Amino acid sequence: MDMPALIIEHTPCGPFADPARMVSWLGQVCLDQPYDEALPEVRVPRDDLEHPDGTMRHAGLRSLVMPRDHAMESAAHGEPGFRQRWAEDF
Repeated sequence: MDMPALIIEHTPCGPFADPARMVSWLGQVCLDQPYDEALPEVRVPRDDLEHPDGTMRHAGLRSLVMPRDHAMESAAHGEPGFRQRWAEDF
């Protein structure tokens, strides 16, 4: 019997916000999950991206775990209209 596909909620996210410069989106995605290796939402992407020793399976790809509080420091930069207003003042 085939296992059902695991659907992992994710959203596009950008690099850390820096009001002194504009940086392009490079394909980053955010998996808003607590880091708990018992969760398949953590294990499946980790195992797809990393070898058991923690090295990456694909050249040029990185996996990063960060505390939610740190990630949310730039939350206002993702609000609708933020970049347009920022670009006008750049």
